[in-house]
Amino acid sequence: MISSLSDSLSVLVVDDHPAVGSALAALLERNKINVIGIAADARAAVDIVTEHRPTVAIIDLGIGEIDGIELTRRVLAISPTTSVLIYSGAGNLALLYEARDAGARGYLLKESPLDDLIRAIDLIARGGSYIDPSLGNSLIQSRGEGTDRSLTARQIQILRLMSSGQRDSDIAASLCISIETVRAHVKRAMSRLGVTTRSQAVAEAFRRDLIT
Repeated sequence: MISSLSDSLSVLVVDDHPAVGSALAALLERNKINVIGIAADARAAVDIVTEHRPTVAIIDLGIGEIDGIELTRRVLAISPTTSVLIYSGAGNLALLYEARDAGARGYLLKESPLDDLIRAIDLIARGGSYIDPSLGNSLIQSRGEGTDRSLTARQIQILRLMSSGQRDSDIAASLCISIETVRAHVKRAMSRLGVTTRSQAVAEAFRRDLIT
């Protein structure tokens, strides 16, 4: 265990596979990290966060109808002091961008060694950030190529729905996210596309062949 981890640190584990969540919690406990709860879905996670305000929430991306990105937003809305670590088997920059946009402080691949997980928890618990080394290298490369302002998959999905005439409320309902989350995605998409209005965002996305 990394010595800088505080005795007061508490961790929530969120994974929709109970065996995986229990195994991860057991590994952390063996490293003297206090796991205050294991949640298999977003509702259970929200309940634990509301009651305990964990220092760190380790969240899998694929946890059911409400995904890990949306859950990250809900966790931080309830407990802004909680640091979120996305712990996923999916390693691509689009998901990393979405996680960072949602407020996650860390993104770690499940294939990573336990030492990396402990290090990530330590860093984000102290207010830092952590990106899986393999993704970090890709991020540096993409910035060098000037592609770090590309849209995330969710932003493209929302712009596509907007182009079909759907309102924010319709989009939120169809994607099982809040209206505020829809608007946040649109705002970030506008910024990345270099436009100032929603209609310009849709038009620019068409121009770039991001939506058809």
